[in-house]
Amino acid sequence: MGLYEAKKEIGDAVRARLDERGLSYQDVSDSVNGLSASEISRITCAEDYSLNSLATLLTALDLKLEFKEKAQ
Repeated sequence: MGLYEAKKEIGDAVRARLDERGLSYQDVSDSVNGLSASEISRITCAEDYSLNSLATLLTALDLKLEFKEKAQ
């Protein structure tokens, strides 16, 4: 899996959680200090974003990023 695919998988999981909770990017941005709707969009669209923004968003959505060994 390349970088784009990994970021897309993260973005898809975030988007699914937003849909599940009926939240817009702006809803989350309004409730989380320092996280803009455009930064959330960058995460869900697999564009460049900071790890701090990702961690903040995952915390706000009660999600956890897990790492596992890559299959050979």
